[in-house]
Formats: sequence, C-alpha cells, structure tokens
Amino acid sequence: VSADGKAHARRVEFREGIYWKNKEKVIPNPNNFQGTIVEFRPSYQIMGNITTTCEDVMELIATLLPLMKIGAIVKFHGEKNNGSIIDKTAINESGIVAFLVLRRNSPLIAPIVLSRTTGNMKADIAFTYDSNSLKEEDILSFANTCPTINNSTHVIGFLDGLFNYFKPYMNKIFLGKNSKLNIINNDIRVGLKAVVSVSHIEPMFSGQAKEIFSNKDIIPFIKDLMKQGLDEWAKANDGDLQKLCKYFKDIGNLRLKSDKDRVELSKKYVSSLTGLPKKYE
Repeated sequence: VSADGKAHARRVEFREGIYWKNKEKVIPNPNNFQGTIVEFRPSYQIMGNITTTCEDVMELIATLLPLMKIGAIVKFHGEKNNGSIIDKTAINESGIVAFLVLRRNSPLIAPIVLSRTTGNMKADIAFTYDSNSLKEEDILSFANTCPTINNSTHVIGFLDGLFNYFKPYMNKIFLGKNSKLNIINNDIRVGLKAVVSVSHIEPMFSGQAKEIFSNKDIIPFIKDLMKQGLDEWAKANDGDLQKLCKYFKDIGNLRLKSDKDRVELSKKYVSSLTGLPKKYE
C-alpha cells in the first residue's frame, strides 16, 4: 500500500541482464493481489541457441512447487515453439510430503513431518519407511530450493538426529538390556524414504556442480529439531512408534542372520517382514 492508502504493485524490468530504471513503475492493484508475476523470454544474444522449452520450464516449476508455502498458487502462462499457449494453475496442497507420495510404495507408517524456522534458518523434513523398498536410505534434499546431494550438512544433521533418537530408544527401552540384539545405524537406514529441505540466509555451496550444501550451523539446528519433533510425535503416535520399533527389530535380526553389517534383502527377507509368501513379493 502506497502513501495515498491505495493498493499498488511495482513493475521492474531487466534486459540482457541489466536493470532498466526507466521501466520501473507503480501500477494500480485495486484487488490487492499478493505475490509476484515473472515474465521472461530467453536472450539468445547471451545464452546462444537453447533447447529449453516452455514445457521444461513448467516441469521445473511443478518440481519446485512443494518447496513453497502450503497453499501457494502458481499460474503458468507460456508460449510453445509452435505458437500455441499453455495456461495451467498448480497449488501446493501438501508441501514436501508430495515428494514422498511419489517415492514410497508400501509405507509402514504415515509420514512424520517436522518443521522449524529461526528467521535465519528454516527446515522442513518428511520421512517414512517402506517395506517394499528395503534398501538403504532414499533421501531427496534441497537447500534454498536447489537440489543437493546426501553428503550435504542438512542431510548429515537429519541422519544424525534420526540415529541418535531411535538407536538408544530401541536398545535401552524397546529391546531392553538383556536383549542379544543391538540395533545399529545401518538398521535404521533400511527402507528409509525422506525429504529434507532447508533455507539459510547465508547459504554456502561446494562441490564441482555446487551440489553440496555446507553450512555447518545447520547440523545442530536440525538435530535439535529431530529430537524435539520426534519426542512430540512419539507421544501422539504410539501405534506408529511400535510399528517402527518392531520393523527395526526385524531388520536387526535379519542382519544377524546374514552375519553382515548390512542387510542384503533378498525376497526371502522381504517375505519374513511382510508375512507374504515369496511368490507374492
């Protein structure tokens, strides 16, 4: 709202990467719309001959939409190479849980969703376990909406927090001191499906393609979120907690039978977890 008390919007234009001050202007906004309209055409002078299409841009937007605020609406208007027009509206209805829906097959429990922000850092985490995908962890991660790889600090913090919570609980409480089985980190990795998204006011990236998020202060931030968030989740979801603990116990027992640090899950192992005959796996 401007000094005259009326709702306005501001238009800013860039050409060839240069800010055009004479193209900045205030325009009426009688409906008081909130948000940003981005209109662009690629500069062939700068980018040369490109193969990116209107459809590619729309797919990228759809991929990043779950990282936005729940309820966020994107109205896409694009012109294809043949001159036809694409008009589509997409709504972020479930946040990063949408990524999990596409990645899990037979989830053991409903997704555990944790979020926290400090103003300088923000984290959104969602994870579950999949009994039909019994491999090591499958983690999708982002930092400031950029895809990252799993040796990034936010993923390290997530895994540390996960291990530090469930391993002591399993060994000291669920199994007890007289148990011959001792749950290890690798047991907690098996079947894990997770999405970890963070934002940082001063992000640092490393790696050949800048695909590693490397801010170290995110690690204790996420570990504390995991501890407090899982405490609250466990109190409110005892049934899912017991399912998860039994699953970790089964994975640990299978590891002992295979006499290896990591479970190699053949169909007979999957059958012992699901209770289904091998021919149905």
